[in-house]
Amino acid sequence: MKQSGSFPQIMMFSAFLAATGIWPSSAQSNDSVAHLASGGLVLARSNDIEMQSEELYVSFDKIRVHYQFWNTSDQDIETLVAFPMPDLGPMIEGNDYSIPTQSPDNFLAFQTSVDGVPIHADIEQKAYGMAIDRTDMLNRLGVPLAPHLETTSIALAQLASSDLETLLSLGLIREEVWDVGQGIQKSFQPNWTLRTTYYWNQVFPARTQIEVSHEYQPSIGASASSMIGYEGTIFSSENQMTKDYCIDNVFFQAAGKAHKRAAANNQYLTEKRLEYILETGANWSGPIHKFRLIVDKGSTKNLVSFCGTGLKKISPTQFEMREENYWPSQNLHVLLLEPVG
Repeated sequence: MKQSGSFPQIMMFSAFLAATGIWPSSAQSNDSVAHLASGGLVLARSNDIEMQSEELYVSFDKIRVHYQFWNTSDQDIETLVAFPMPDLGPMIEGNDYSIPTQSPDNFLAFQTSVDGVPIHADIEQKAYGMAIDRTDMLNRLGVPLAPHLETTSIALAQLASSDLETLLSLGLIREEVWDVGQGIQKSFQPNWTLRTTYYWNQVFPARTQIEVSHEYQPSIGASASSMIGYEGTIFSSENQMTKDYCIDNVFFQAAGKAHKRAAANNQYLTEKRLEYILETGANWSGPIHKFRLIVDKGSTKNLVSFCGTGLKKISPTQFEMREENYWPSQNLHVLLLEPVG
């Protein structure tokens, strides 16, 4: 196994754990969908709350995070805990992205608990046009804030011309014009960015450990077919996908064999991608004392690639990384090659 400088002493995970991405530029093609990066909980800064452990389970169906916090002080501490959703921007042709659910607010199906008891989190949603908060204006016009839902486009179509002109001038909507042989037609589509945050006040009792867990469905980037290892392509250590996912030549060769196996079964290889934000939210005291990452590739037929230290296979589909006194230095990028057809 090779080493790179991504995480401390990162090991380039071999092809048999490895997988996909765009090779070299399929992310720009018409058969690709982008992903939205998501992460874990964010605490208001405290010098008295330690994270004793974090266990992060990552699959392409579910992300689960289990934290153990310890209040080192002699007094109870009440502080804000938040889960920032990925920003939802305009859905523009050629820049589509994956949204797991059609919920107008909880589009990642987020849920959380403390010491095993479900938490009802409050929600704040803000719509920004040209980086300016325009939430009140859209609410006043009766326009839903979720830019990805059809109900939002329907609401825009029902607005008066004067309101549409105002929204256009503020960069909140865009006009789309087309002609498919029936004359020029047009519609107005959302052009704002929606920022969603779940939050609640949490009491951390003095000299006490509490357990906080949450889970959600990740946003998955995808390409209908993969060029990694495909006949005629050449491995490059300078490719950005290679660097982001610690792909090495061993993986590249294994992907080539996977292409051939898929073709023999009248199948082809697709790519899936996700990103987990590890760098934000470290407002607790000191490092994460014990950190455990589990990445599950879902099927023994799949290939998965990500960067990590001391990576270990713990089941036919799961791979583990453990760290002590851990300071996350970059986000986690995971790629999957999956035979379909």
